[in-house]
Amino acid sequence: AAGDHVEEGEGEYEYEDEDEEDEVSRAAARREREEEDEQEEEPPAKAAKTEGGPSAPAMKLGLQDWAARVNDLAPDPECELAQKCRDFVRRRILRAHAEGNLHAVNWGEEPTPSLDELMAL
Repeated sequence: AAGDHVEEGEGEYEYEDEDEEDEVSRAAARREREEEDEQEEEPPAKAAKTEGGPSAPAMKLGLQDWAARVNDLAPDPECELAQKCRDFVRRRILRAHAEGNLHAVNWGEEPTPSLDELMAL
């Protein structure tokens, strides 16, 4: 039958239907080209991180430091103020993400909230 293959030697197969073999070869070549194209294209998110703003590792450290400063305003990690601190950090990060500038914010200069601001949440 067309497309059947016959075993030849150890682990080698020869297709009786050359059209099917050509189709398989074309599909493999197409898949290989697509993978190469994907590797060459830089994702937009990655490009945005490197354009003009701080590098991703520096931004991440700045954000972590800022979040730690805010969370340190609470004397006890189990108190109500600690939850308000976490909520404040979460809201600020979500706002920066929604504005599209999460990676452009200089988190090292980002102010920490006052206790009055936190208690108002």
